[in-house]
Amino acid sequence: MKISEACLNSNNKKDSLRRVYGKSMQLESADIKQTVKLHAEMNIMTNELINKEDKSRAFIAVSKKCCYLYELYIRFARTKGYVIDTFGTQKIISLWKFPDANNAIFYDESLSYMGCLLGK
Repeated sequence: MKISEACLNSNNKKDSLRRVYGKSMQLESADIKQTVKLHAEMNIMTNELINKEDKSRAFIAVSKKCCYLYELYIRFARTKGYVIDTFGTQKIISLWKFPDANNAIFYDESLSYMGCLLGK
């Protein structure tokens, strides 16, 4: 049985998927698609700090704790000298688009760093 069939045959799983991906998600469709968006705080951090190489102290305030992937990205930025503080982390992985850093080395190294930590 395919994962999609297992999910579509369970009302509880359908409800969970709709909570995560939005009520308008067409779960019954054979071609399920989900738009992936860049979180606002990731966009701010990348465009205003990383792309400008601004390593002055920054606090990014959001309405809830950031997801685990965002935390890993911030940890990597800190290893490169960025001083970024956040409200905290949820130990969940949410759907998000990886930010486009202008610096290709930073971009590649951040992917590698996060991949190594996720593989543990």
